[in-house]
Amino acid sequence: MRRWLPLLALAAGCVGPPAADPRASQLAHFLARATLPLARSRPHQLRLRFDEMARTPFRFLRGSEILFTRDLRDPTLPFARTALPPVEPILLQGDAHLENIGTFLGPRLDLNDFDAAGFGPPWWEVRRAAASLLVALREQNPGALDERTAARRLARAYADAIRIEGPTPFDPTQAGAILQRRLGSAAKDGPARGELGDFTELSEGIRKLRRGNTDPSDPREALLDAPVAVQDGLAGALDRYAGARQGAPWSAGYLGVKDVARRCGQGVGSLTAVRYYVLVEGPTAAQEDDVLLQLKEATDASLDADLPYGARQQSAAERSEERQRRLQSSPEADPHLGHTRLLDLPMVVSTISDHQKTLRVGDLEGRSAGEIEELAANFGSLLGRLHARSVTLGGAYALEPLRRWLSGQEERFAEETAVAAQSYADQVIEDHRRFLGLRAELGPLLGLPQGSPSDTPFDPAARAVLDPPCP
Repeated sequence: MRRWLPLLALAAGCVGPPAADPRASQLAHFLARATLPLARSRPHQLRLRFDEMARTPFRFLRGSEILFTRDLRDPTLPFARTALPPVEPILLQGDAHLENIGTFLGPRLDLNDFDAAGFGPPWWEVRRAAASLLVALREQNPGALDERTAARRLARAYADAIRIEGPTPFDPTQAGAILQRRLGSAAKDGPARGELGDFTELSEGIRKLRRGNTDPSDPREALLDAPVAVQDGLAGALDRYAGARQGAPWSAGYLGVKDVARRCGQGVGSLTAVRYYVLVEGPTAAQEDDVLLQLKEATDASLDADLPYGARQQSAAERSEERQRRLQSSPEADPHLGHTRLLDLPMVVSTISDHQKTLRVGDLEGRSAGEIEELAANFGSLLGRLHARSVTLGGAYALEPLRRWLSGQEERFAEETAVAAQSYADQVIEDHRRFLGLRAELGPLLGLPQGSPSDTPFDPAARAVLDPPCP
């Protein structure tokens, strides 16, 4: 108990940074409370997440989605207020930032990563999207385009998509130069099965997953041997997945496990989640059509924190799959999307494929004002189409309520979004500075106990799946 006294005091607001900066104090106390279960069960993973958030303001934005949803519930903050008419909460993608734009099988463009999908006001998500673009511009291409112009362009494209396009998929030929580069890579690498070359190797006619670093530019990216408990439980997990999967049954032998490895180093907020790559037999015994699956631990969305759920019948993984199917533009985008349980952890199953390319903030470097404005419009259009496919909290289709909400309000909506996005981008920059100061003052885990990489004392499932520790 003694080792937890500093943590409990911090979480209760008894200790922390000086009161001279109330926001810093709020930041420390909120993050301590929100991550306390992870500090107890996965201190090393939480340290990796905080390390990643410390790298840049954009990485901080990516890793602090829970802070964003907390802030948008606080009407005293300038970016959390609106003069627009009330609108019913709808199902949101949950974490609409620039690096969650990507390609899928087709190739087609869409938003990806639905881990945080949940219900909230649609304008929350548009503001997060616009703020993420502004933070990325400040890091990679400051001054290339007026920030107010970029945010207004995104918001206006969102409103136009709601008004005109509705739930139709985004036409890849309408993508600007920045996204065309990713589409071109997907069209080239996807059919060539580049993921098999990146993550697997043939030895004596047998394909296995590579071990060790998978990206020479980033030592955190790695595939490690899976614990014995995972190897033993994997067949049952895949049986449960196949039994719950939608679609036509596969041929005999499909999903036969060839190898499994722990995946390290992806994401920011999801660095605390358990993730495995599983190499399985494809439609035939040929090595060339093997399939690479990802099993990723699912958690409850912070957007859902105050919803009157009652008794939850679905696992977090089942909800995540259901919401992704609702919001994605095509049910064929991921032919292996599903859910299962592995060592009592809810896991979302998805395909690892070189049809999937993700936009990176570095793609903005050196780009012209026109190219960035095109990207803002593409982002807004993708988000508007996604919301047009959504449902309200009451279960009705969201398109008509959204059209009524925005009708005649398009210019006010665009201007409000631009002002709020600049305000929130400023907040992210300052919060990142505060975060660095808090870590210097309170320690890498903001006063929470650090532990050793394999210290998972209160979570047997985590202990079984987190060894060996990620670098």
